[in-house]
Amino acid sequence: NSFVGTSFSTSRGVTVTYPRIVITQAFTTTQASGTTVTFSVDGLVNPRTTTTTQAFNITTAAADGSMIDVLSASTLTLTFNPSNFLDLSITPVNATNGATTQYNVALTASVPLLSSEVLAITFPTSLTLPTASSFNCIGITSLQATITCVRIGRIVYATLTFTTSPLPAGTSLSLGVPNVVNQNSARTSPTFSVTVFTSATYTVKVSERLTGDGLTVTTTPAALSATVVSDTTYIRGEAFNAKITFTTVNAIPDNGKVIVAIPAEMSFGTSPASTCLAGTGLPSPISCAFDTNAKTVTLTNGGTDKFGASI
Repeated sequence: NSFVGTSFSTSRGVTVTYPRIVITQAFTTTQASGTTVTFSVDGLVNPRTTTTTQAFNITTAAADGSMIDVLSASTLTLTFNPSNFLDLSITPVNATNGATTQYNVALTASVPLLSSEVLAITFPTSLTLPTASSFNCIGITSLQATITCVRIGRIVYATLTFTTSPLPAGTSLSLGVPNVVNQNSARTSPTFSVTVFTSATYTVKVSERLTGDGLTVTTTPAALSATVVSDTTYIRGEAFNAKITFTTVNAIPDNGKVIVAIPAEMSFGTSPASTCLAGTGLPSPISCAFDTNAKTVTLTNGGTDKFGASI
């Protein structure tokens, strides 16, 4: 009953002997040469991977089984797209800007996965990967404790070794990629992509999530160290020069900014710009902008010089 075709007899018989399907008493009348026959087979299961199938072969036969027409050695093949993941996440253990941390990759595949298959994670350019070309990743869920990883460019390839293989469809796995350096500003990263390949030839895919699917991480600001605000005069209502000293945790890039918010109880004098330019660790030229409403001072670099580590 899974066979549908307007040309078929209602008294047809169907025999399935994998991988052959035989339809007997298919027609109620003789089918002339040149007749187009169309039918569908419901309930077939697609291959697990993107490998191209072997060719379909079709034979028509008389009632006694003698062949009439044959399609063999054909190019009638199918190639399938990789399946998507049921669930996929990438999370840094420490999300602080500039931190060296482990990135945990957790996924649930919609098809079974086998040991020796390869999980490929493409990291965005804002993150710095380990310099070694091969290192050990950490198996967290459904994997052996130590997973062999190889880095080629911005891609980390992890050879999967499951505690039980195959890993059933719908079962989660997770692993950690160590010694990844976070981006140095609090923003959403460019996107990751994740692919499972059948082997280290990296050609036949099982599952995939591409960069256009919005898989990102967001980091948080690091805490400044050695921050000091000092002055020689603390007289109420009088103008004074505040000396602000701090040591950066992450480098301030070209055309970066230093933003200083003053306390709500204080206000800017009539000509604060002249005192803003004094100091060490500042690039030259530099501009100083004051927002009297927000009570902030913003130092910006107009050139290619960088701010120093201590300002």
